[in-house]
Amino acid sequence: MVKAVPDQAEGLRRMFAGDARRMIGILTESGSSCGRRLTANLAVALGAVGYRVLLLDENMVAGKAHPDFPGIAGSDLSQVLRGKEKITAVPMKVAPGTDLLAGGLARIGRRPAIETQIAFVNAFYNLAGAYDVVLIDAVGEGCIYPSFTWAAQDVIVLCGDRADSVTTAYARIKALRQAGERRFHLLFEPMPIARAQLLYRNLATASRRHLREFPEDMGTLPQETTGAFYDGLAEDVLRWPLPVHKEGYFRAFMQRLLRGLQVHGPHATVRSN
Repeated sequence: MVKAVPDQAEGLRRMFAGDARRMIGILTESGSSCGRRLTANLAVALGAVGYRVLLLDENMVAGKAHPDFPGIAGSDLSQVLRGKEKITAVPMKVAPGTDLLAGGLARIGRRPAIETQIAFVNAFYNLAGAYDVVLIDAVGEGCIYPSFTWAAQDVIVLCGDRADSVTTAYARIKALRQAGERRFHLLFEPMPIARAQLLYRNLATASRRHLREFPEDMGTLPQETTGAFYDGLAEDVLRWPLPVHKEGYFRAFMQRLLRGLQVHGPHATVRSN
């Protein structure tokens, strides 16, 4: 029997696998609790099928607990940045295959010196190498420094049905899109399917017209947490391709993260009705 020739892209993925990090940012609207629930359940679903997952909760600070996991964070990344803790001491195991990393990034405030930033990014990247997937529950808006969302290859934008939800989602896509290539995925908070489809069409139309970007429609979150939904979501995430060239890895990671400045500019008007 003649063996099939391996897919060339898959061969390149394997060749550069030692430098690959699957990083996924999740952006939630202010005041919504859906993002934390989404990130936690997705992390557990990925860990349950054998993947090593690092969940970076950028809003979580040392001395506090995550609402979906046991334990108190002993330290956070703001302490690492200030040189008061080693990054390897920060993650805490919260579920099979899943470690939780408290960000404390809202505490950082003023940008540190560039040398400190580079050392910090290097430390995080080396830590990420121990995991298959890094999920980033973004701090604040997620589109301003120092969110690690800037380093993500894929960004899930969670959109609600509030008066400014669509405009906010579009502005986030625009900011991150202007700062570097990545893929966007739109997921909607619990709402009627027809309503979510309308909002998606409006967002996709504006993104394609003004940004030449066509975000994926991931549907809506269920009203109640279901294992089947998050199992399916985990399968979808793992099908997203990794870059197949070296520039897709550490160099691009550094450039995206160190470019983490808020992008200003006129917003296109996006209808929500």
